[in-house]
Amino acid sequence: MIIKTRRLLESIIGILSVITFLTTQSCAQNSQVDQIKLFKEIEGGYNFEFANGGKLFLKVYTENGLLYGSQGTEETRIQLQILDAKKLTFVHYQPGGGKNHFEFSRDRQNQVTKCVFTAPDGMKLIGLRGVKKNLNKVKVTQVEFESEGITLKGKIQIPEGEGPFPSAVIVHGSGKVGRDEYSILYEPYLSKGIAILSFDKRGVGESGGTFQSISLYNDDRFILLAKDVSNAVSKLKSFDKIDPSRIGLIGISQGGWIIPITNSLRSDIAFIIIQGGPTVSFGEENYYSQLAGENSGALTEMSQAEISKKLREKDHIGFDPMPYLIKMKQPSLWLYGAKDISVPVPESVKILNDIKPKYNLDIEYHVYENVGHAVVFGETFWIDQFNFLKKHKIIQQ
Repeated sequence: MIIKTRRLLESIIGILSVITFLTTQSCAQNSQVDQIKLFKEIEGGYNFEFANGGKLFLKVYTENGLLYGSQGTEETRIQLQILDAKKLTFVHYQPGGGKNHFEFSRDRQNQVTKCVFTAPDGMKLIGLRGVKKNLNKVKVTQVEFESEGITLKGKIQIPEGEGPFPSAVIVHGSGKVGRDEYSILYEPYLSKGIAILSFDKRGVGESGGTFQSISLYNDDRFILLAKDVSNAVSKLKSFDKIDPSRIGLIGISQGGWIIPITNSLRSDIAFIIIQGGPTVSFGEENYYSQLAGENSGALTEMSQAEISKKLREKDHIGFDPMPYLIKMKQPSLWLYGAKDISVPVPESVKILNDIKPKYNLDIEYHVYENVGHAVVFGETFWIDQFNFLKKHKIIQQ
C-alpha cells in the first residue's frame, strides 16, 4: 500500500512538473509576444526640440528582439530596456553608470504619439512622433580622402544655393565616432548657410586604419588624428561652392586637444569652436574625471574647491596642449557646462584667461550653469555661436 501510494504521488508530481514546465514555457512565450507587440507599438521616429533651438530626431526600432534608439547610424544607437511595460517606460544604462529614461505616451485614440526623455541630471526633452523634419535643403555628397597611408570616408553637406559657403570640419570626441555621431549639431549650422564635412574616425565605420583609444602612454596619437582633420580640410577646400577664406573647425570634447594641433599644421583656419574641450593636460583631465566620479558612475561628494585643491597638489603627465594653444591666433569660441564631470572647467577657463592677454589671442568662452559635458543643451548654446560667427564675419544672417 505504501509503495502504491508513493508511486501515485510520484506520478502526480511528474504530471504537475510537466504542467508547470508547459505553463512556464507558455508564459515566457506569451511574455515574449507581448514584448514584441509593445516594441512594435512604439517603433517610429520622434522629433525633439530644445529650448535653445536645437533639434534631434530619434529613430526607435526593433532588431533581433531588442529595442534600440538611434540618430540614424550604428554608431549612435543605444539599447532601450523595459522599466515598466504598463507605463511604457524604458531605460538606457550608460557605460559610466548613469541612466537615460524614455517614457512613451498614448493619445485618445490609444496611439503612441509622444516620448519624454529624461537625462541623468534631470533634464527633460519632449519628442513628438512623426517623420524627420528636414527644414533645410542640402546636397549630401559622400567623400573619401587619403590621410597618412589610409583612406578616410565621410560626407559633406552643402546648403542649397550658389555659394560660396562658409564651412567647417567636425572634429571627433573620444571613442569610436562615425560621421553621424554629432548629427544633432548639423541642421542649425546648415540653417545658417554653413557647409559641414564629417567623417568616420580612422578604424571606425567605412574608414581604413585601426581604432585606438588614447591613454597616458600613447597620447602621441593626437598628432595622427590632427593630421586626419587637416586632410579633411584639404578635401573640403576642393569643392567649388566652399569659400576657402571661411573654413573652420568645430570640435567636441577630445576635439579640444586635436584642434590646436591641426591648427598648427595649417595657416588657413578662419575660426574655431570647441564644445566641452579641455585646455589642461591629458593627465589632469583624467585625474579630474576620477575625482568627479565620471569613471565610477558615482558622483563625488567633494566640492569643486576640494577637487581643484587635489588637482593642484598632483603633478600631471601626458599630452599638454599649451604649446599649441598659444599659437591659435584666429578667433576661437570655447563652450562649457558648469556641471561637467569629464573636463575640469574652472582649470580650463583659467588657462584661457591666462593665455588670452599674454599671447594676444582672440578667445571667447561661455559657461552654462545647468548642464554638464553635453553643452549642446546650454541655454544660449546656439545664440552664442551664431553671434560669434557674425562678429567675425563668417556668416551674415
